[in-house]
Amino acid sequence: MKSDIQNIVEHCFTHSESEKATVACPVSHTADSHGELEVELAVKRETTRVDVLLNAIRSSIDKKLITDSATVLEIGIGYGQVAFSIRQMYPKMDIHAIEHPGRYYLQSALFLNDLTKYNISLQLCDMLQQDIPLHDESMDLVVFCEVLEHLPPTSVHDVMEKICRVVKRDGIIIVASPNLTSFVNRVMFMSGRTPFEEAVEIDYAGGTYGHIRLYTIDEIRNICNRFHLRKLDGWHYSLPVYCRRWSVSAKITLLLEKIISIFVKATSSHWIAIMRKE
Repeated sequence: MKSDIQNIVEHCFTHSESEKATVACPVSHTADSHGELEVELAVKRETTRVDVLLNAIRSSIDKKLITDSATVLEIGIGYGQVAFSIRQMYPKMDIHAIEHPGRYYLQSALFLNDLTKYNISLQLCDMLQQDIPLHDESMDLVVFCEVLEHLPPTSVHDVMEKICRVVKRDGIIIVASPNLTSFVNRVMFMSGRTPFEEAVEIDYAGGTYGHIRLYTIDEIRNICNRFHLRKLDGWHYSLPVYCRRWSVSAKITLLLEKIISIFVKATSSHWIAIMRKE
């Protein structure tokens, strides 16, 4: 039986498809069994990612760092799977979100209807050029997940300063991103390749970029320390991945990452950190 979160993630594929992208990786949308398997595993991957974030929020509530009626900001709502899932789990939260205005699906009737259905307040904002359109110290929790890797490295400190401005004192920032030191990335480096994408704007989302810089969890802790953010918790995790167009060697590498990351956490594909503003 599918969970509510998985149903939300599947629904959000309609937005990603409309933007010539998918939640996890390029997927064949044909009716053959391989295409169906890729879609199924892509949904599983994204559902796992959302579940990890919800666990971080649940942990923050259990430790009384925030309440289940907190005021929340998601930086980069994407196709809505995170914000909609937070609303599903915590109906009393006051949820705000921002997204880059270059994402054309943001004006689609389907997406706008979903924002109304889940009661999400969305504002368009290019954080590289603009400040966050919210009052100082107005947010109990900021969700900053799967965005960091898309930012030009020279802009990261400026973006963090903008985020810190809107977080209340003792408020929480949850940061998550792909892991620079994952096993797959290490193999790529050893074979003379790079996990970074070229720093050119994405065709279907002008003004935004692909994965142009990855980080370790320690790097982010050091950056956050400059803004009086203290790391309270954090962990590595790996996401299920499958794509039939990958070579046999690529699939073996992913299988090895899954096994090795059980024993060496820093080789996992992703990390998440919970920070508190002091």
